[in-house]
Amino acid sequence: MPIDDFKNRWPENISGKYYVSNQCMDCDLCRETAPANFARHHAGGYSYVRKQPETPEEEALVRECVAGCCVDTIHTDGDVFDWRAIPADTPFYLTPEGEALRKRNAEQISHSCCKARPSIWARLRRLLSGKG
Repeated sequence: MPIDDFKNRWPENISGKYYVSNQCMDCDLCRETAPANFARHHAGGYSYVRKQPETPEEEALVRECVAGCCVDTIHTDGDVFDWRAIPADTPFYLTPEGEALRKRNAEQISHSCCKARPSIWARLRRLLSGKG
């Protein structure tokens, strides 16, 4: 539903016709195709519209991204909605629950016995190089 997609857009999207909703799987297609218009949110692992297209060339590239998006998460109806009246949802990683989960995961990794042991790939490299 268009209004649900709009409510579930990433808060970093610049208001205008195009926006990326929270179903982005970070495939990098839009950033490679239209780097002037899309950016990556590194902490969240998703793309968002950093600049609305201003030229016919940019418009064509963004439309190509819309057509090629494998999860249909780049939307074209942003000019229909009032961006100020309908705020974007807070991404999970910014909620207290998301921050707590991130902290727990970081603590588990730092106490993991796996960190102390070399990975299977490191052992394999040593064996193949004759050092091991």
